[in-house]
Amino acid sequence: FFVTVTNGRVTNLDLAALDVILTDAGMHIQVVMNEFDLNFDWHGEGKCPIKATGDGNIDVQVHNANLAIDASLAPDVSGHPMPVFSACDIQVGGIDLDLHGSKWDWLLKNLKGPIIDMVKDHLSVGRNV
Repeated sequence: FFVTVTNGRVTNLDLAALDVILTDAGMHIQVVMNEFDLNFDWHGEGKCPIKATGDGNIDVQVHNANLAIDASLAPDVSGHPMPVFSACDIQVGGIDLDLHGSKWDWLLKNLKGPIIDMVKDHLSVGRNV
């Protein structure tokens, strides 16, 4: 089964804090969010054992999220300054997920827990970019 997710939109953002700290190497940006909501469109298709397709949208609500970014400016090939991100860390407290608009909603809703766990595990690990 193959799923494509498109047209992501932020529909709500509740910031608790936004700190920008200048350092010798550039800046450290810390964003603390009480909650933010996202909406995406999805399309899926697969064969198992019959061909199945579906379309719909996904509402995602993220609670108690922390985003930390280390950034600096460096010249591009033409000498103009451009941002360079040396580290990015995302921590997520909780995720709620609602799926809408498909005859396969019943199946996807049964997979909701494992999908949330997979997304949360992926986001909760510090990533270098």
